Amino acid sequence: MLTYTEYMKEYKNYTLDEIKTKRLTEANIISSTLAIKQQNNALRYGKDVLRSKRVEDKLDALARLGVSVANLSIIAVAVSGEASGMSKLAQGLSLRSI
Repeated sequence: MLTYTEYMKEYKNYTLDEIKTKRLTEANIISSTLAIKQQNNALRYGKDVLRSKRVEDKLDALARLGVSVANLSIIAVAVSGEASGMSKLAQGLSLRSI
């Protein structure tokens, strides 16, 4: 976390629009990384469902798959760009599962 003086030193020569753009770019990179991780998890769990021979293993992988898909949908709502209450709620819920 930046202190106020560190923040002022870092952004001293930037305009407000440049600061917003830089911060939004950083946020987009973070949310894209989280979404890619959840997508990889969903693909892996789907393959585990297909590969598993025992019903218990299939059910475990299916449960994990459901959680990954739910996380992906929450991330999608959170970064949708809407300033609605649902978007704010989804942002909080997506951070909770990290």
